[in-house]
Amino acid sequence: MRLIERVDEAEVVAEFLRAEIDSPRFGPRVRARLAADGRDESIVRAPDVRDADANSYRSELLHGYRGIGGSAPLLEGLPERIEWHRAAIARDSLDEVRYIDYPYWNELSAGTRSPRVAAMRIHAGITAMDRSNDAFHALAARLCAGEDLGMPILIATDPAAPPVILEGHTRVTAMLLQPDCLPEEVGFYVGFAPAVRDWMFYGTPEPAS
Repeated sequence: MRLIERVDEAEVVAEFLRAEIDSPRFGPRVRARLAADGRDESIVRAPDVRDADANSYRSELLHGYRGIGGSAPLLEGLPERIEWHRAAIARDSLDEVRYIDYPYWNELSAGTRSPRVAAMRIHAGITAMDRSNDAFHALAARLCAGEDLGMPILIATDPAAPPVILEGHTRVTAMLLQPDCLPEEVGFYVGFAPAVRDWMFYGTPEPAS
């Protein structure tokens, strides 16, 4: 992994929401909250991270459904202080990335938490929890068509530890379905904090063998 520059958390929050607003699973929740708050979707689709008020709103929006007490509390238990970076990972080094410790991703990857193993199984027609693999193939096709799908978000205890996907599981899997369509380096956001080891979804990510 090559660290490019430090970034503010507001930039990462904006990227997280921008990725989820059109998600089949989470998009309706984001759009419903925006509508209830009388906010235009542009605050998520075209975020201005120089606007402190907008940054504060986006943070509240994200933690409202992804934080403590939210409907999908992925962020619950993450440390308050995380050192965020914009980073790049070589296409041939994506093996180091790991899924969160979560039943669906564990089953899809045969217990390895490796997106590359999951991609191999998807190519073989294997599914997890009776869910279709169509979303992975659709995203892979969009990547191969040159569409910019944003940057997935990773998290780890430190730069030497295997990074775990915080947001972007389907996209990373799609990348590994069609790696020849990727540039030589793939852009990510990555956050580091020693206390990440206590996050409920971190588990014990093993390095690639």
